[in-house]
Amino acid sequence: MLLGILFISVTALTLIVWVAGPEQAETNPALDLAFFALGVMVAAGFASQVRGRAPAGATQALVAAASLAAAGALALRIEPTVGGLVLTAAATVLVILRPRPRMRIDRHWGRIPLGIAAALSAVPAGLHVADMLTAARAAGPSCFLGRCAGGDRLAESAALAVAIVLLAAVAAVGVDGWPLCAWSAGLAAILLGSISLILPTQVGSIPSPTAVAAVAWGFAVVIVTGVSTRMRERAGS
Repeated sequence: MLLGILFISVTALTLIVWVAGPEQAETNPALDLAFFALGVMVAAGFASQVRGRAPAGATQALVAAASLAAAGALALRIEPTVGGLVLTAAATVLVILRPRPRMRIDRHWGRIPLGIAAALSAVPAGLHVADMLTAARAAGPSCFLGRCAGGDRLAESAALAVAIVLLAAVAAVGVDGWPLCAWSAGLAAILLGSISLILPTQVGSIPSPTAVAAVAWGFAVVIVTGVSTRMRERAGS
């Protein structure tokens, strides 16, 4: 809960700064919302473990945190790297120590469509990652406490793209609790594509054709997840 509040507060603050003076802000809504989506992935993964024990929640937190740490390291940005490593350590401890039932693989109907979706997203996601990491390394010195937020947000946008692909793949495998990963990947893609269409000239926005495809991809993942979940519920009733 506190982690979610932190990500929401930071995102709200940076958006307010951008609205008040876009020319003076170090970040923009495309980058801020990517940071927000990545944070929600981590927070939702941890929160899902409060009542349930499905491995997918802890896996989601681990995937998103590790993506952040890796992107930060490759971009030579201190704050995303350290933050990602701390969250990765916490998620790893949760995976190892939290009591949970034996791992179950759900052979749901959506496994094949989600696997195809993950594969199709790999190339455009990889291109976005390359662009963001290159821009992050060229963004100037790295520092702490949001004083170099622009370069950090670029690395975080790259991390989001990686996490979207990996979470779709986790959902395709059918790890117990997989719908959480699928919802997160689909909704994040919709968010990234939508803000890119609204603000196509901002750093961090993806090209308009790719943005349209991202929105369509996200909705397809959400629909497949909903249909597969409903079919599973009916089969079990």
